[in-house]
Amino acid sequence: MNIKLGRDRAKLSAEVTHNHPEGVKGALAVTDAIIISRFYAGGYGDDMGNPINERFTLEQYKIQIKGHIEREHGYDLSKTLDGIRPTYQFNESCQDTVPQAIIAFLESKNFEDAIRNAISLGGDNDTLAAITGSIAEATYGLPD
Repeated sequence: MNIKLGRDRAKLSAEVTHNHPEGVKGALAVTDAIIISRFYAGGYGDDMGNPINERFTLEQYKIQIKGHIEREHGYDLSKTLDGIRPTYQFNESCQDTVPQAIIAFLESKNFEDAIRNAISLGGDNDTLAAITGSIAEATYGLPD
């Protein structure tokens, strides 16, 4: 998978559908989480097609995702779902949806758990579950 091409396509798509810098930033953060998940969990190789032999444990690559998203996109992923739930409300903005969706993934144990985590927050459930589910699918695959 060409990472740059994937990010470029995500940016183009977000510019049309969201037309806002925060929307593009959110789309790129989710794209990066998916690419990192596919790279570490999915057995992909580097951009040259060479297989990568070193694989991290689930918790190790979640740390990689969290650190990358915080560094590259400036999202605060230090909160927990239990810390978010009491005050979380419907909000359609990327800055109040994308980090929460990523946290729902980071706290998950499998695909179904990730979706349950996202729904448990309330708010814009379909968007939260779609974002969380896309990262979870890249990580865990889809259950039967």
